[in-house]
Amino acid sequence: MTEAEWLACEDPTPMLEFIRSKACSRRLRLFAVACCRSGMNQTVPKWLRQLVNTLEGYADGIRDQTKLLSRYSKAVEQIGTDRGAIEIPPGVPGRFAALSRRQRNAHLEALVLACYPNDPFIAARNLPLISDRTPKPNSLVSLHMAFLRDVTGNPFRLITADPTWLTSTVVALARQMYESRDFSSMPILADALQDAGCENVDVLDHCRGDGPHVRGCWVVDLVLGKT
Repeated sequence: MTEAEWLACEDPTPMLEFIRSKACSRRLRLFAVACCRSGMNQTVPKWLRQLVNTLEGYADGIRDQTKLLSRYSKAVEQIGTDRGAIEIPPGVPGRFAALSRRQRNAHLEALVLACYPNDPFIAARNLPLISDRTPKPNSLVSLHMAFLRDVTGNPFRLITADPTWLTSTVVALARQMYESRDFSSMPILADALQDAGCENVDVLDHCRGDGPHVRGCWVVDLVLGKT
């Protein structure tokens, strides 16, 4: 895959195949978490929410694999009894409105598969594909594509943070967004980085773009020294 093909691609499958040996396990898992959460609302079963939260904690090193495996095993057992648990999330009527109950069941299965603990590549690719049995809602695929680009950046342009960029303000902004999962301050982060001497167009444009941004965002990770 060339850089031009990467930038123009509208299908996450070849992009994931391309970065399989390049992206770190943590970011692939956080990408899967973001995809999972895009299909969840308050009506999803507690066991599924716990599984996704545990996967995120495992990606960030605050949950061990034993805990994740336990949550995953329970989810596999529960999936047969909570069919149809995926509802249309409020505020995004176009995303799941066209899905039948059977298709939502397939999506529920995909949510669990995306939390497969032993292979982050499997985790990363199941949600964008949703399921072979489920039509791909364009808005959902587009959202997952945006998540993928947010966590990977442009793999053809690897960027290293200049230590002079990492002022207390820059680091505090990045940490607050990471911990709260509220990335509305990304434009403010861009201003703070620019004030600190950052003139990298890719970094500043990503902060000032439309997003969305999620845990694993490559610029926030760059500032916080996460890999």
